[in-house]
Amino acid sequence: MKRIIYTIPFLYDAESNLVATDVCAVLTPNYKQRNQLVVSDSAIGDNGEERSEAIYRDETDDEVLQRIMEKDIPADAINITICEESDLPYSGYRPETKTRTEAMRNSWVNPPDNTSPPIIDMAKARQAKLDLEWRPRRLKILADLDIEYQRADEAGNAAKKNLIALEKQKLRDMPVVAASTAETIADPIELDNYDPVVELIANMPVELFQ
Repeated sequence: MKRIIYTIPFLYDAESNLVATDVCAVLTPNYKQRNQLVVSDSAIGDNGEERSEAIYRDETDDEVLQRIMEKDIPADAINITICEESDLPYSGYRPETKTRTEAMRNSWVNPPDNTSPPIIDMAKARQAKLDLEWRPRRLKILADLDIEYQRADEAGNAAKKNLIALEKQKLRDMPVVAASTAETIADPIELDNYDPVVELIANMPVELFQ
């Protein structure tokens, strides 16, 4: 099934108050909803006389695409092209959980030649994984460790305080370490599966949260 691809040069999200540039957008035509087009408005009756009778046909696939392009694509859109669904890059969709990682889909870019399907900007994908996934989860763990540190302080447990301090430093260092590792990953799926936060949690001493 064909998809309509285009680039939005500037996009403002009022709900999140965020601005994005060069956003790769995808339109999915609904081929089940086809307009009826008039083929002829006259016909010859049984008596040989011409009479008025509209004859209709359904839109073709190409006509559906053209109508949607004219109706739904913003006026400021650029790099408009059509490609097959099978040609779209990895979107972060995980069939086993029916979820999609926002970072990978947000990293699609539409080549300016208007003849190629979108590609993944790996530099953009690495930064998106860091900003949208790894950093927010790291902050949650740091907040949990802050609570554990306060409890250890109140209990006078110096050994646990030192242990927590070491793990918090690893979490603070994580963005730099993760970014360095991500730079070595060239495959989008491998990058999407890389999870430095899970690795840190797996190596944390169990007594931290006891």
